[in-house]
Formats: sequence, C-alpha cells, structure tokens
Amino acid sequence: MRGDKKVIEFLNEQLTAELTAINTLLAVHNSVRVIYRPGLTFTLHLEDLEFEFMEGAGTELKESRDRYIAGIRKMFRVLSLDDVFEAVRISEKAADEEVLDGWFAQMGENYHALETYWYESEARGMAGRESYPSFLALRRLGWQGSIPEEMRNHYLRRLTAVRDRPDADKVRMILRNFAGILLHHQKNLLSTGSEVEPIKFSFIPPAPGAPSQLTRGRIDLRFVSRTVCSRVGAAGPWSTKGYFEPRDGRIRPAFASWHRSMDPGSRFVQGHLALTRHDQAVNVRADVLLRS
Repeated sequence: MRGDKKVIEFLNEQLTAELTAINTLLAVHNSVRVIYRPGLTFTLHLEDLEFEFMEGAGTELKESRDRYIAGIRKMFRVLSLDDVFEAVRISEKAADEEVLDGWFAQMGENYHALETYWYESEARGMAGRESYPSFLALRRLGWQGSIPEEMRNHYLRRLTAVRDRPDADKVRMILRNFAGILLHHQKNLLSTGSEVEPIKFSFIPPAPGAPSQLTRGRIDLRFVSRTVCSRVGAAGPWSTKGYFEPRDGRIRPAFASWHRSMDPGSRFVQGHLALTRHDQAVNVRADVLLRS
C-alpha cells in the first residue's frame, strides 16, 4: 500500500479539471433539455472504498480524500447544480460497518483470484487460458472476459507515471483496480435505484478486449473540448491537472497529467478561483504556468 506524498498532493490540488468535466456534462444535460425538458441527471459514484484498497488507509491520505470529495459536493451546491448532479460515496451504500468490512474482504478475495489467474496464464500461455483452474475460479466470482494480452498491455502502458517501478508493482495496481470493478458487479454498487437501466458516461474509453457487458449503454467523451486543449485525450479529470498558461498573448486554460515533469525554466505560480453563492464558497486550485 502506497499512500505516498504524490497521491496526497494530487488530492489536495484537484478541482480545476473536475470543474471543466462538470461543465462538459452540463452541456450534454442542456442539449438533452432542448428535446426532453427535464434533461439528464447524473450520479457520480465516488470510489472512496476502492481508493482505500488501492492506496492504503493512512490518516493523512484519508483526510485528503475526504477533503477532495467534500470539494466536489460543495462545488455542486455553490453552482446550484444539486438537481442535476448527485455525488455518492460507494461506502455510503453500505448498511453498516460490518457490510463495509465484508466488501473490503471481498476485494481482497477478488485480488488474489485475479493475481493467480494473471500469472498462471502468463506462465502457461494465453492459449487455452479459459480452461485454467484459476480462470474458472475467477469466473465463479463473477468476472467476465479473459483479460487478453492487448488489455494487459493497454493498462501497463497507461501507467507511464510509474515507469520507474517494477512491472510487478504495476500489475498489483491494475489488479487492485480490477478487484474494485468486480466488487461493483458482485454487489450491484453502481445501481441508481431506477427501474430503467442508466446510460453510463465515461471519460476513459474501454480497454481493448473489454467484455461487451461492460460497454452496453455506455457513452465515451472527452472531459474537455479539443478547442480548449487538444493535448487531453483518453484521460479522466481526476488524473489531470488544470492550470492557465500565457499563449499567443492571452492567458489560456491548459491540462496535463498531474505526474507531468516540469520543463527546465518552467514553474507553477499557485492560484485559486473563488466560486461563491450567498454564504457558500469553494476555492478551486488554478495555477499559472510561467516559462522563463
């Protein structure tokens, strides 16, 4: 379990990219309202339990996570968007601590089954992998698909920010993420309680080889328009740092991975956007990138 300073710094600094993503979803809502007057309502599932399983349960880390979630919710209130957006922590769906402990234990079981299958299929070969005992055990847990080689390589390539770590560490990160995804389906945690199957919006396209069950009713979109920043492609706002930079004689918004290495002679000047309504306010981190 990591819970390192980089993760804590990330949680403390985010919100500019999230604000942009909210604006993108709001544009979809307004477009639908032209035809269907109520428009869309969005439920954002905040994966606090899964985050703890991946990153650890250190006090400072959990406090930073809670501030991040509180900032998202406060942003909705300040912008008067509570009727369009609802932010739900996964842990809030548990009836009590005993249920929460059971979900955490289930992720542990999922992880060990995924790990056994991953390495058995690598050692024995990908051909015939669906007959391996480890795959059959994983399927009994509810896992769909065989995690083909192109999917594995896709996730390993996405971990460019941790390229200095051994591949075994990267695999652990991937499988802990998979363990949380599997939990969602085992416990139906992404349900909104509606009788109608919801449309799923995602800022990250599905990995190659993803089971068809996971892509049904799904819409993939960029969280920020190319006209604003062409450098952002398949990225989530939670992994992206939003900032401003001087370009063409103007101050323009820009986005980059929060793991980004600074160019020589460049530095960020800390800044904030203050969003206020009546007696409520939220500060959104909005640094300015200066180049010498």
